[in-house]
Amino acid sequence: MNYDIELEHPTGRIGSLTIVKNPEQLQGARTVSGFEISVPATITLRVRPKLEPMLIVRNLRGKVFVKIENGSLLNVGYLSNDDRHIAGITDGEGYDHSSDIRLEWRGTFADLAYIEKLRNGQTPKLQMWLEGEWSFLIRNEIDVTDEQWNQLADPQRRRLNELISFRIPTDTQRLVSRHGYIEVPYPREVWIDLVRKLGVGENVLVEVPLPKSPPDPWTGVWSALVNARNAFEQGGSSGWHGTVNSVRLALERWRAIEQENPGAGWKVPSVPDRESRTKKERLDALRWYLMQTAHLGPHSEAEEWSRDDALLMLSTLSGLLAVRKP
Repeated sequence: MNYDIELEHPTGRIGSLTIVKNPEQLQGARTVSGFEISVPATITLRVRPKLEPMLIVRNLRGKVFVKIENGSLLNVGYLSNDDRHIAGITDGEGYDHSSDIRLEWRGTFADLAYIEKLRNGQTPKLQMWLEGEWSFLIRNEIDVTDEQWNQLADPQRRRLNELISFRIPTDTQRLVSRHGYIEVPYPREVWIDLVRKLGVGENVLVEVPLPKSPPDPWTGVWSALVNARNAFEQGGSSGWHGTVNSVRLALERWRAIEQENPGAGWKVPSVPDRESRTKKERLDALRWYLMQTAHLGPHSEAEEWSRDDALLMLSTLSGLLAVRKP
């Protein structure tokens, strides 16, 4: 069997840890800013004879990464497990005992959105880095003769029994994978079910493209887009108003670069007609054009559509329904 992490000792392998690949389901919950996902794993520790040191593993920590197009890794969350895993002791011969554990993966909505973007409808493959600590617990040997025991009072005997039951930890050793990053694939259906359970499907997460150095002549468009984002983060009436104004400015600058071409049959309304339109009528026009775009779906090949096309229409529809408040 291939183990992700092996715990080696001069007497041989005394423990191992493996993250479950292709599980049948994943459990998770939302937080205010993101998610917590339980990553299933199996830890196997050597149960040792009663008089030998007891094995303990603790402080499991790690990170989760996705591999981007150039092959480098991008962090999308952190792993932790605060439990102490103790092998126990036996009156007979030693043996390996396996337990199912959960590593807590914590991340943000932005992390999840980036995973979805890179996944692009395919099976997600994550890279995980995991490390921890292990040591032995040595019996607290206290030699007491029968004569000394008989001379002790009951409270002293109880206290002595407590001290004998204590175990002293040895120096801590580092636990880490010799193979480096651990690739963890999750079945697409299992991942989709998890995302739905997290409830993020109701919130369309859009990664706004804001490169540091947009090409000319798009600098002005991107500048207005950044202002729109900053105003949105500010919030409140002035923030919402500033967002709308900055979006309008970005669209005006885009128009200066390339004019819209609505297609055959389009006639530009007169200035009085445009100025007389209400906010609701303008939103209805946006909905009408969204319908025209989606109309092409059943009448075109699947290869003509990309994730960006789908995200544009899904986020626009979600925004229109949010404004409508049905």
